Amino acid sequence: MTEIEPQTTSDETDRTPPPPYFDIRPWQSALAGLLARLEHHRAGMIGRRLAADAGLLLDRAEAMVVAVEDLARGTTFPAKLTPAVGEAVARAGMFVSAAQEVREELKQGLVRSVLTALSRAAVPSAAPAVRNCLESAGEALNGYFTLFTEKYPSSLAARGWVDAASGFVADYRQLVRDLPE
Repeated sequence: MTEIEPQTTSDETDRTPPPPYFDIRPWQSALAGLLARLEHHRAGMIGRRLAADAGLLLDRAEAMVVAVEDLARGTTFPAKLTPAVGEAVARAGMFVSAAQEVREELKQGLVRSVLTALSRAAVPSAAPAVRNCLESAGEALNGYFTLFTEKYPSSLAARGWVDAASGFVADYRQLVRDLPE
């Protein structure tokens, strides 16, 4: 006796399986927690001065970049996002390298300021370098936010995150622009 295979219509054979279900609630919770930590660090930058509070500002910006890196490190991204992961890591690396350079200049500047105070010569301000470094941190945050957006199954599902992340980046950039020397 032979087995008869069921007949299929062309509609059934043309169907592609639905994509696996992705419950976005835990992801949204993780991102909301991240934004709360980032906002805490950003709020600590308000009312500071670029040159006088350079160390504190760099520490806050670094804490923000570390927070987004930690979330990214603990997240599994599909292989198609490898370029986006690389871009985010590269932006973070540029910030870390810029922050290290500024910190080294600040250490050397402290010695120079003591020596020049004795000679009454002008000491160049660290403010432009600190501002550039903080802007670099903003680019790193934006790179990770873009990566996190790609984790959503659709742009409609990501809408709330995109609005919140865009608002945070805009507020951060405005804060950096408004910091007095």
